[in-house]
Amino acid sequence: MLADPRSKTLTTNFAFEWLRVRDTASLDPDPYTYPAFDAPLRAAIRREMELFLESVRKEDRSVIDLLSADYTFLNERLARHYGVPNVRGDQFRRVTLTDPNRFGCSARRRSRW
Repeated sequence: MLADPRSKTLTTNFAFEWLRVRDTASLDPDPYTYPAFDAPLRAAIRREMELFLESVRKEDRSVIDLLSADYTFLNERLARHYGVPNVRGDQFRRVTLTDPNRFGCSARRRSRW
């Protein structure tokens, strides 16, 4: 069943609801703390979560990886926002993280932006 392309709705519907990813659309970070925050960055954050959750599903990884995975998906703009070096271009790619504070999607939710 997970091989069926329709299973992507597990990510876009169930997982996004469960992890409250949809809430990011209504959150506005402090403009003084995050002056470069804009709609494209918000969309990149959402895409990061979509790609991350999709990788856990497609690779049949443990649900524990949601909390402990040492990788994410970034493009240059999002990497710069997070302070992750050596990511260039608009294309999202899988990036191994070295800072354990960034592991898993719980870190992304804690930091919010």
